[in-house]
Amino acid sequence: FIDEDVPYGAVPTEALAQVAGLPTVAHHSCIELFQLLLRRDLRRENSMLEEIELKRRSKGELFNLFVQGWSE
Repeated sequence: FIDEDVPYGAVPTEALAQVAGLPTVAHHSCIELFQLLLRRDLRRENSMLEEIELKRRSKGELFNLFVQGWSE
């Protein structure tokens, strides 16, 4: 479960919360712990986040994506 749930569950949740300005102490800590245990960068294993350019989007843009869907 770690190979899927961390990169494709916890990592996107953490990234979305960062855009929204919300803390994700538990998510962040779990991601860091599993990265140490597995000796892998689990954040980089999720290529979808780069494709949707999450870090450059505002809260408003993300909200519209959730409401209206992806149109690009």
